Parts: sequence; C-alpha cells; structure tokens
Amino acid sequence: MKRGFSSLLSICLVIASFLLSPISSEGQQIDSLKAKIPELNNDSVGLLKVKLELADIYIRDSLPNYGLWIQESLDLSTAIGDSTSTGLAYLILGKGLFLNNREDSALSVWQIAYDWFAQSGYAPGIAEAELWIATYYTQAGNEVEALPHAQVAHRLSVQQRNKPSIAKSLNLLCQIYQSLGKYEEAVMYCGVAIALAEDLRLEVEKAEAYTSMGRIFAELEDPERAKLYIQDPDALDEQMGLARVKGKSYLELGHLAVVEGKLEQAIVYFQAAIQASDLANDDLGLAKAHNSLGEIYLKRTEYREARVQFLLAFTFARNVNDADELARAKVKLGFAKGNLNNVGEGRADVLDALALSEAATSSTQMDVYLTLGDFFRMINRKDSAIYFYRLRLELQEDVFRTEINENLGDQLKHYLEQEQDRQEQIQEENRKVAEQKDFNNRVKIYALVAGILAIGLIAAVLYTRYTVKNRATEALERQTESINRQKEEILAQRNEIVRKNRRLEEQTHQITNSIQYARDIQMAMLPEESELRAFFPESFIFNAPREIVSGDIFWFGRLGHRMVLAMIDCTGHGVPGAFLTVLVNNLLNQLVLEQQMHNPAEIITQLDEKVRKTLRVEEGGNDQSNTLDIALMVVDAETRWLEFTGAKMPLYYVHNYSLVQIKGDRFSVGSTETEEKFFTRQRIKLQEGDYIYMATDGFQNQFGGKEGKKFMKTQFRRLLNSLSTLPMASQRSVLEQRFQSWKGEQPQTDDVLVVGLQL
Repeated sequence: MKRGFSSLLSICLVIASFLLSPISSEGQQIDSLKAKIPELNNDSVGLLKVKLELADIYIRDSLPNYGLWIQESLDLSTAIGDSTSTGLAYLILGKGLFLNNREDSALSVWQIAYDWFAQSGYAPGIAEAELWIATYYTQAGNEVEALPHAQVAHRLSVQQRNKPSIAKSLNLLCQIYQSLGKYEEAVMYCGVAIALAEDLRLEVEKAEAYTSMGRIFAELEDPERAKLYIQDPDALDEQMGLARVKGKSYLELGHLAVVEGKLEQAIVYFQAAIQASDLANDDLGLAKAHNSLGEIYLKRTEYREARVQFLLAFTFARNVNDADELARAKVKLGFAKGNLNNVGEGRADVLDALALSEAATSSTQMDVYLTLGDFFRMINRKDSAIYFYRLRLELQEDVFRTEINENLGDQLKHYLEQEQDRQEQIQEENRKVAEQKDFNNRVKIYALVAGILAIGLIAAVLYTRYTVKNRATEALERQTESINRQKEEILAQRNEIVRKNRRLEEQTHQITNSIQYARDIQMAMLPEESELRAFFPESFIFNAPREIVSGDIFWFGRLGHRMVLAMIDCTGHGVPGAFLTVLVNNLLNQLVLEQQMHNPAEIITQLDEKVRKTLRVEEGGNDQSNTLDIALMVVDAETRWLEFTGAKMPLYYVHNYSLVQIKGDRFSVGSTETEEKFFTRQRIKLQEGDYIYMATDGFQNQFGGKEGKKFMKTQFRRLLNSLSTLPMASQRSVLEQRFQSWKGEQPQTDDVLVVGLQL
C-alpha cells in the first residue's frame, strides 16, 4: 500500500513540475534526454517524465515525429495505470495539433485530456485544459464561448498558486474582453499580466500582454500610447511562441501606420508580419496580414496585386476556418475582381461573403455590408447598393443601441446619485440658513423677556425677602416629612421590583430549559451526520438554527438499494417552525418507511394532503403561514439514477465542475393558493464524482457584507460551484466560514441548513 501511494505521489510531482516549468527552446536538451532513456528502464515514472519532455520540446521547436513521443508516453501512462499522466499526454498532443493549424482536432483532444484530469481530480491539469480550450474559442472568434473556460482556468490557477498559468489566463482574459469591447476590464487584466510576466521572466506572455495593450489603445484611437506598448518585433526571439507574437506586433504596427496615412511603411510592416507568421506556421496571422496588405493595394487602386493578396488570405483563413477573415477576404476579393471588369465572378464572391459573414462578428458584418454597397454602386445597381448601405446602418444602430443600453444604466445611476447628493447639499444649506435665522430671532426675544423678567425679579426679591424668613422654618418641616414618606414608598417599590425580577428570571430559566429540551427531542428525532455518511461517505451537513430550535430539517431513510433524502423549510423559525418539523418528520416516516413509497412526486403529493388535513386548512382552521417548502430526492445505488421533486425548493447538481440548478414546482406543501397541484418528478443519471447539494433559503437571504445586503441566489450558486473544487472534508468548514464572514455583526435572518454529498 505504501509503495503504491509513493508511486502515485511521484507521478503527481512529475506532472506538477512539468506544468510549472518555464518553456525552453534549447535544442541540445534532446540529446541529453535521449541519453537518459536506457538508464530508466526500471523507473517508469522517470521514463514517463523524459518522454513527455521530449514530446513537448519537439512540438515547441516544430520538429517532425513529435507524435512518436506522444504515443510512447500514452502507452507508458496506460501501463502505469495513471489517468493524470494520460491527460498530460493528450494535452501536449493538442498543443502540437493546434500549432500545426489543426485547431478542430486540437479541441477534441483537449476535451479528452480534460476528462482524464477530471477523472483523477487533478486541478492543475484541468486548469491547463480549460486554458487551451479557451484559446481555441478565442482564436475562432467565439469570445462568448471562450470567456467561461478562461475564467475557470484563472480561478483554478489562483487556487493552485500556479503563477505561470495565472499569467497565461490573465493574458487570455485581456484578449477576450478587448474583443468584446470591454476595454476597462481588458486593461486591468493586461496590466496585471504584464507585471506578473515581468516578475516571472515569461517572455512570451509579456510580449503577448504588451501587444494586446497596444491593440486596445489603437482601437481607442490613441496611436501614441499604442506605440508605447507594442514591442519592437526585431527584438523578439525566433522561438515558436515569440514568432507568433512577432507577427502580431508587425500587424499592429502596420494598422497604426495606416491610421497615420503612412501606406508605404504599412506595406513594409505587413510584409514583415507575413514572414514572421509563416515562420511560426500561424495561418490565422497569415490571413490577417494578407487581408491587411490587400486593403492597402485597394486604396492605391492596384487591383491585380490586391486580388492576389485576398486569394492568399482566403486560403489561409480556410485552413483555420476563421469566419471573420474568410468573409473579409471574400468580399474584398469580389470588389477587386469587379474593378478588373470581371463583374460576374466579383458578384458571386461578394454574395458568398454575405453568407460567410453570418457566423462573423458585428464589425465584420458591417464591413461586408459596406463593401457590398460599394460593389453594387460601382456596377450601377443603386437599389441593391442602398439596400446594403441600409443594412450596415441598421446593424451599426443595433450595436450602438446595445452599447448604450449596457452603459445607460450605470450612467443614469451615477447621475441620480450625484443629483441626490446635490439636492441633499442644497437642503442642508437651506436648513442651516433657516436655523441661523431662527436662532437670531430667539436671541432677540430671549433678550427682551430677560429684561422684563429682571425688572420683575428685582421687585419680587424686595417683596419676598421679608416673608421668606418667616416661612422658611415651616417649609423645612413640611419638606422633611415629605422626604421621609417618599423614602418609605421607594423602599417598598424596590422590594416589589426585586421580587418580580426574581420571578421573571425563574420563568425565563424554565422556558429556556423547555426549549432546550425541545431541541434535544428535535435532534434525537432528526438523522445524525454519521448516519448519512454510512450511505454517502463523502458528505456533510451544515446546520445553523437562528434560535435554539430550528424550522429547517433534513430527513432521510433507506428502502433496500434506494436512499430517500429530503430537505424541509417550515414557515417561520424557532418554536413554531420546530413544532411543524415534528409533524413533517412523522408523516415522512409513515409514507416512506411504513408505506414503502419511493416516487418523490407521489410522496410530496401525499405529504401535501396529510399536512392540509392535519392542520384543517380546508376548514379554515389554519392560515397560509403554516406551510413548508421541500426538496426530496431518491437515489438508486444500483442504477445511479436520481429522481427529484421539489416544492418551491431547488436541487443543485455539479458535474465536471459545472453547477446546474434543478428547479422545483411553484407550490408549497400545505398551501391552498390553487385548487389543483401537480408535482413533477425529474430524473438525472449520476456519474462517479458528481456532487449534490440541497439547501434552504436561509443562507442566500442572510444580510451582511460591506453594504448590509442579502447574499442572494446567484452568489450562493457560485459559492456551491467553487466548493466542488475542494475535498468534501473541507467544504463544510469553508461554507461556515463564508457564512460567518458575510454575516459579520448582523443578526442572523433565518435558519440555515445546507447538505452536500458526493456519489
């Protein structure tokens, strides 16, 4: 047993060191690594590490036969029986396919690698696979699909403290947000990526981040700042990763030269971009550079040369199936042919571009519409030209309207906050002025009254001085008698208060003891966490009642190979809610354990009828406050099918680190808001390693945080999804810490109950 654990630990250390190691292009490593192979015939783990390193070097240096080392690595990892190393071999194979312009095949291989890593639970491998999948979608122009993969890769990399992977994910997030037009987020991610890449001396990531930052400022029409970030391409090495960045840098410099009207300089830059992209075997870079060069020749009315460039651009774009560059090349090619008096072929090309643009971005679609309008205007088809110009204008308005709608909310909120602050400031100033006037008037009145009183006082003093002395003795005697009488009354009242306080303390103590006894009865009635673990070893129960007893309970029972589990949230909390939990617990025992019911929809339907009958809802003996929400599931250990029915309570299901919320029906148990209630049974096929969570609404309704707001459903779902990346033994403590940190000094709003389990 110890030997097997030691072997597994060695494999994990090998893979971790491989993923964390910086990229090196030193070709002389190959001979030294090959020389080690004969020495490692009896060391499978060491031999696997060498072959994986050889495969990666062959791919990075674009050497032939890298597939041989991949296949040998796969065979060896299969012989060892380790899914993590198998996943790493597939991950490297995907990189080789991707760098050789077989992107679709690379995506399929990375998804296979992801499955192997998920099977072994190896988070660094999952992060790396997610990073490459996001890279595929980004290069394909599908930033919306790329974003969640990049976010997962970044989150897992941060959790693992894998700094090189963090830098890569930051870079990718910057590129995605830049493509989505969200420049503020893009600048933030690029800035952090630059700082981290410089600290770790990651030249490829640093060059990528600087180029992305330059592209952002170029799109913001700030060419001077763009030039500050775009690195000198001649200073970059010819290493595979940097060769791609070199091509991108030349491409961005060419675009800036076009903006500045320096077309000759732009041609030089685009030709250099073509050379660098060709060296890097970067077909997408070649398509972009040829398209950009062709557009310059169009500006210069050199249509034959433009046609050649667009033909080349279309060929390279087709290799990577990039919709934007395909549509861009095709429509410009048709325009160039039209100017060469080949109107028939030109018309066919521009219409083909129209079909291709349906899968492209809005920016490309507007460019296609504009060129189509120019083409038909050139051949005197004015109606068609106006039609496509109108399409471009409508799309531009739609894009502008979308951007306005996204920003208007924040701007309006900011304006209203400023206006409210201004109005409050004006009101405060008016209040101070009014208070000052009122104070001045009161001072004048007080001064007049004081003068009159002073005169009267002097007269009164002269009058009373004579009589005071005679009355003083008599008043003193009366005062002494009154004080003695009040003293006796105060002593009597104090004794009565002490007696009542003692009685109140006794009553409070008796009530508290009764409630604590009720809690003991409730806890004895409910299942313990150890009982749940007997069926689900990987599980936890987080129970935090608002008061001594709770209105939220968890119930489960076993029927042969089936396990019935229920989460119940009774209306109210404390003693009223606890009384209702006793009734529900007894009814579930009758329906499941005595009557052997295992259909969750039928169980809840019967429970609803019995609760209403017991509480005499139809007779008017119960108000709508005595209802309950419930989530009930039945797990079949033999078939691994989960059946679920909910009454205003969902079930949360996590598969491959992706959370799905399965909503319950909209009725509460015991309610009479509708005459007919039909509860739905839903089925899920569970896989090994899947997580199931059940929770009442107490956690998400808790007030707290910096602004004293509710935790909310969305944030709660994100919390559960992040928990699924942790061992089950740590999930309960993390959940409790998050609840306490959010609640802070705020009072607890409701009972809280969360149950998690893993198949």
